[in-house]
Amino acid sequence: MAVSMNRRPSDETYVQLVNEMGIENPLILLWLLCGLCTVVANHFRGGMITWAPVYNQPNQITVTWRFSWNIDVVPCSQTTINNNGLIGSGKICQMDTSNCFVASTYCNDFDVVDKWSGGSFTTTFTATSTSFVLRFAGGAWIALSNGGGSWDLRSYVDLTPRPVGRPINTSPTATISPVVKVPPGTTNTIAIPSKHTSLLPNWVLMVV
Repeated sequence: MAVSMNRRPSDETYVQLVNEMGIENPLILLWLLCGLCTVVANHFRGGMITWAPVYNQPNQITVTWRFSWNIDVVPCSQTTINNNGLIGSGKICQMDTSNCFVASTYCNDFDVVDKWSGGSFTTTFTATSTSFVLRFAGGAWIALSNGGGSWDLRSYVDLTPRPVGRPINTSPTATISPVVKVPPGTTNTIAIPSKHTSLLPNWVLMVV
């Protein structure tokens, strides 16, 4: 399946791409697409958004996000960490609405040699519907080898009540280092551990 990097394909295109590539964990697609694209500026390195429903609170979720940045543009130091300093900017929004919250994070880690800073944050968010998309988008993805375009990070949320005895859906989660080093000219396998065996309809991917 061919996907043009010069325009933003539809959500249906990405579902088809997930199926045809046989990717059990669509979070992997986020990292694969990272290797296909570049942007004009160079401060956003990537990220992840996950969520969980709040018990007995309709349309309310806890949202956790982790983003990584170019440390020259979004600085962080041990002092920042010690002082619980916030880094980053922008907003995460319920897609196609003005219902948003600030996307800054606490700085959790950094590397002055490889020039990255990163952090995470958790907040409670009240949506205007039971099925929606959380979106974090911008135009300054760090430059890579090929392609071009902006980033569009989305988390699909479905709070539809399920049959008795079955909990409401929860976002898939995975734990991975914010930066993975791969020597040039080598073939490597990057494992992205997931706590969920069934990911659809809740998944996160980078749209370019």
